[in-house]
Amino acid sequence: TINIFNFTGGVVDAVPFYSNNVGNSATRTDTGTQQSYLNLEVYSYDLNVAAITLTPGVPYLLSIVQDLPSGVSFDWGWSLGTADGIGTAYTRTLVLPWSETTAQMTSGSGELAFYLTGPASVPEPATLALLGVGFAGLGFSLRGKLS
Repeated sequence: TINIFNFTGGVVDAVPFYSNNVGNSATRTDTGTQQSYLNLEVYSYDLNVAAITLTPGVPYLLSIVQDLPSGVSFDWGWSLGTADGIGTAYTRTLVLPWSETTAQMTSGSGELAFYLTGPASVPEPATLALLGVGFAGLGFSLRGKLS
């Protein structure tokens, strides 16, 4: 399940404004590299979800919930920074429900959360201006051929 939460007054809302139980619809691709620190395979996951409108400059919390029965163990991790995954790595073997509570875990819930911020929005080029430049180029091209 993927959840996205708003921050209200610097506190994460108790209920997500977006929740999607994706089941097994994510596509896993072996990147062909090993994370050299722990010698783990590195995979990428792709998932198509319905469009969500987020406001630029507003922080959100993305929560990926591992929906497994209690007592099932799983490994979950991510790496950032370099192709071999050494830059910044976090991995944890978990057995649900677990008792540890850290900034990355919520005790007993079976989820890891990511604090998301993104770059400022990039304005789209003016479509009419691009169309005008195209017509001007076409006009100059035709003018040269007709002369």
